[in-house]
Amino acid sequence: MAPGDDPDAERSSKKSKKRRREEGLAEGGVVGAGAGGGKRAPSSREVVLRRAAEGSAGPILVSFANQTVPGDMSAVEFRMHEADDEEREGQKIVMGDGGRMDYWGLNFGPGAESNDLCRFLVGVEDGATGELILHEAGHAYSLRQSVGDKDDNIEDFAMEGLEYKQRKDALVNQFGSKKKKAAIRSRDANVIQAGSVVGGSAMSRVLGRALKEEEGGGAGGVDGDPTATDGALAAVEEARRRFLPKMRTEASTPEGVYSAGDIAGVQELESMEREIDRAAEQIEGGMHQWAKDFAERPRESCPHFVGKRLTLLLDLGERNQKRRMLELLYLRHMCVFHHASALLKGTPAQLSAKLDIPEIVLRRLLEKFSVCEKKGAGGTANYVRTKTLKNQLVVHALCLALVLEGCRLEIGVLAEDFRLSTAEARSMLRELGCTATNTSAHLKLPLTFPRSRKARASTK
Repeated sequence: MAPGDDPDAERSSKKSKKRRREEGLAEGGVVGAGAGGGKRAPSSREVVLRRAAEGSAGPILVSFANQTVPGDMSAVEFRMHEADDEEREGQKIVMGDGGRMDYWGLNFGPGAESNDLCRFLVGVEDGATGELILHEAGHAYSLRQSVGDKDDNIEDFAMEGLEYKQRKDALVNQFGSKKKKAAIRSRDANVIQAGSVVGGSAMSRVLGRALKEEEGGGAGGVDGDPTATDGALAAVEEARRRFLPKMRTEASTPEGVYSAGDIAGVQELESMEREIDRAAEQIEGGMHQWAKDFAERPRESCPHFVGKRLTLLLDLGERNQKRRMLELLYLRHMCVFHHASALLKGTPAQLSAKLDIPEIVLRRLLEKFSVCEKKGAGGTANYVRTKTLKNQLVVHALCLALVLEGCRLEIGVLAEDFRLSTAEARSMLRELGCTATNTSAHLKLPLTFPRSRKARASTK
């Protein structure tokens, strides 16, 4: 048997290796990976293990938080920054510049060395001498990643001198959601510049003069221009005309001031009539039964004001019954549209099916009381309904109800259908020229419109 094949000799060789390894670690001397009395395996070698001298530059040990190591580490330039003030003594930051990707890690805060559960040593072997030198690595930096040029396209906003609202809008435009950005664009689109309104410049001079008179006690005239006040009044009338339904101020009766056809649209009413006729033909009892079933729907689908008037209309059998029924149904569509989301997404056909509103009616409502944002493929779009447009819709709906009721309207039920307080409904009816009490509104000639607070104050 060959000496190397003796089991006892091999056990003694392993024992001697273990003893020499322990002695080498204790003395910082030689570690024999294959030394001993027996023949060494071809893959074994001897190295000398010693610690690095004090004060020598140690290695920087890093790990990647997302476990994604850059493909070419040589392309990343790392630097270490150390705090030079006493309060932050020992705090270090490791930063790596990889062009498109930046890396950074800390030895304080969440990445403090005190959170480490072990010591880190890095061994560097000298291939020529066979020495393995151990260096204290200290802290292992966990590197986080960020896109290096992500801020290049962000506009440098000059926030100094801006009002709070302007700063908030700037932040929303830069970092806000699509819905918030669309709401800001729609709000800005609804702002009427004084120069674009008939008589706007004259109105500005009137208000400026009134402010000077308030501050300095001046009196009379508007910079010597007697036509300025007339221009300002014309501007107010123009703004009212844009907001309210079509109004005939020359009408000889209250019933002639507003028209249901102007609010609902003649083509829309005719299209609704054809659809109702087709639906009524398919049920027993015809139109009468169809209207009765519709009036019994839940309040979300058929407002109480509409349901009660439909029932009353069927019982009395009035003239022009069908025409009034169509106008009541249009009022129902306005109420459902009012309660829809402030941001509607989709095509008119999709929204028509979702809201249970005829498509031709929905297109009219979208055109008059929403702002179309970002049209996409297939006709899809975002329709934004601002507070101003929603209020305008309610005013038009109240006007339609006023016409249907013969220019005398009970406020309570309709206000509940539109989720308004009685005071809000009363204020909107006054904008239509009505004389309103706590519970009712009456349209009579001559029309009486509310004056602005500035105008009321100037007459005191």
